[in-house]
Amino acid sequence: MDIIFTGHLEWEVHHISGLVDRKFSDNFKVGIYSWRLICFPRGNMKPFNHVSLFLEYPETANTPAELAPVAEFRFIVRNHKDPSKNVVKECRHTFTSEQVDWGFSQVLPLQDLTAASGFLREDGTLTVRVEVTVEPAGLKKLDLYTLKAMAKWRDSVKAGQPAANTAPAAMPNLLRYLSPPPPGAVSTTDMGGDGAAGSSSSNNSSAVSNSVGGMLAIRIADKTFYAHRALLEDSSEYFRLQSNFNGSDTGSTAAAEVSLPDADPDAFARLLVYMYQGVLDIPASLLRTTTELAGRLLMSDVCKELQRRLLAACTPQSIVGDLLWADRYQLHELLSGLKSYFVQNYKRIAAEARVDELILGNPVLTAELMRMLGQQMA
Repeated sequence: MDIIFTGHLEWEVHHISGLVDRKFSDNFKVGIYSWRLICFPRGNMKPFNHVSLFLEYPETANTPAELAPVAEFRFIVRNHKDPSKNVVKECRHTFTSEQVDWGFSQVLPLQDLTAASGFLREDGTLTVRVEVTVEPAGLKKLDLYTLKAMAKWRDSVKAGQPAANTAPAAMPNLLRYLSPPPPGAVSTTDMGGDGAAGSSSSNNSSAVSNSVGGMLAIRIADKTFYAHRALLEDSSEYFRLQSNFNGSDTGSTAAAEVSLPDADPDAFARLLVYMYQGVLDIPASLLRTTTELAGRLLMSDVCKELQRRLLAACTPQSIVGDLLWADRYQLHELLSGLKSYFVQNYKRIAAEARVDELILGNPVLTAELMRMLGQQMA
């Protein structure tokens, strides 16, 4: 199934006739990618007699080459008096670290930049619309589901009907991206003469500086994971709160790297597959560490589902360790189920488990369990 994202931005460039330097739009998202527009009010190349427009993918420096998006986009410069005279420019481009932006040097002649022509409102505002269709090539290579499929899976979890626990085929491919992307110099040569599409870099401007926002590096122990910031924020309240704190909406101040000390990289790899594929495939050996990490990342639905699996996997031999661990990490839903299991299976547990470890490890919890047991026997 092809994965296609579409979106648009309506940008009002106020008092453009009085501007000299290039101007950037706010960042806007199309699917899991963040974009912005660049306008050169006096053009980006000689003879500097046209308005120039470019679409920029500002996180290219933090995007592995395999994940470079391919975008088809269309600029529409509105004529407020006669929409039939709207200026329309279209092209297609793969956004890489070598070509961070793409567009047109000759969009609108400066002589037409007037209210009389209809391209400016009476208050001197130029209105530009960009429509973007993105093909996330990297997602296709990883054979990942669409975001719609992810939402469907999450809805099934909320309804108590999680999807089958099949190992995702994309796991080996996803783990290939543990290594950092190759460094890319952001310096391009303008190709935009006579209205042809090209990059914005020219003698009129220095190379467009990169702002971070789309790709995030997550460092855990000796491994580094790369993931789309928008997807992390959609899946984890932790990343969303951190993004708000760092101001990623501006596209310029958010941290490009996050460190998760004391986390298990194998557990995070499984959660990353869930974020992209919607498949929560966690082996028994990783259930505890993944549940702990999901709670830490404020992935409440995942944490609840993993607690349900831990409870289902509980045995008389494991109950003591499970109780101590659940109480230590304040997993209240799991702890409640484990207490009930302990009371209902106390005879088998007393015969097969080291109850003395429970008494030594958490006397308060042991006293509560004894009270529950006494109430059941009364």
